[in-house]
Amino acid sequence: MTVAAPSTTGITTSGDAPQQPQTPDQDASLRPETSDGDASSQRTVVVDEPPPNPKDTVEGCGYPPIEDPVDPARILTPIDLRNQRIIFLGIIVLINICMTITAFFGKKSKLIFVTILFIKSKDFLSAILSPLGMMATAIYQKIRPPKEVEQLWILSLIPAYSESEEQIVKTIYSLRDNGVEPHRQVMVVILDGNPRDVKSHMTRVVSGFERPYVSLKWKKGCLRILAGFMMDVPVIVIEKVKNAGKKDSLILCHDLFNYARDNSPLYTKLLRKEIWENVLPALTEGEKVYRF
Repeated sequence: MTVAAPSTTGITTSGDAPQQPQTPDQDASLRPETSDGDASSQRTVVVDEPPPNPKDTVEGCGYPPIEDPVDPARILTPIDLRNQRIIFLGIIVLINICMTITAFFGKKSKLIFVTILFIKSKDFLSAILSPLGMMATAIYQKIRPPKEVEQLWILSLIPAYSESEEQIVKTIYSLRDNGVEPHRQVMVVILDGNPRDVKSHMTRVVSGFERPYVSLKWKKGCLRILAGFMMDVPVIVIEKVKNAGKKDSLILCHDLFNYARDNSPLYTKLLRKEIWENVLPALTEGEKVYRF
């Protein structure tokens, strides 16, 4: 899984994912509009969108109601903080006393010399072993070439808060043009409390729905999920109605697309199951994706 911050890098060619058959009029409507020679300001028209469904709302999704979550983290009292400071300062003082004793008695022994020699020998050995290891690997690959790399799916996370819509779109196409062949990418954009009109840049919408979730700070919130394609790029846009911080976005993405925590909230587990069973198969053209 890769994480990228929206930038202003340009976009170039499109990939080779199959598109829906289109008429000449539709094809003309999908051509990017450019201004002042900037191809990255392209905007496309949604040509395919599923009909609305009552289950796409928070009320109709069928998720069970839960009580207001309670933060399980330990709240430190002033006494706890004082004890921690005393222990920390005590450790620092103890280390300095030990170093002083070592320096004092080291004049009459070879302890300091042996310590320095041990530390520097590791640097010396690593400087020798590193090039030898590279040479051995190159020779081994000449004798026995490595197997061909199989195609895998890469998840690229784009967390956004104050970035503009154009910067987000530029980042998506820039990541697409990074040259990760034979692998393919799924872009995940997480908007943190600041909505953008990313949908207007999509050529095909696979699904769009709202779901409840519990943030990292154990507050109830709402997610708006939009999945579709920007030309040949599969994109999932997750919009948090309320700002919960970039750290929350990273952990949410990890829970949904990587390995879920054992103590992840119930709503996150239900949404993960829904995305992997219904959304990802449509974005990956029916390929079985077990992990990123």
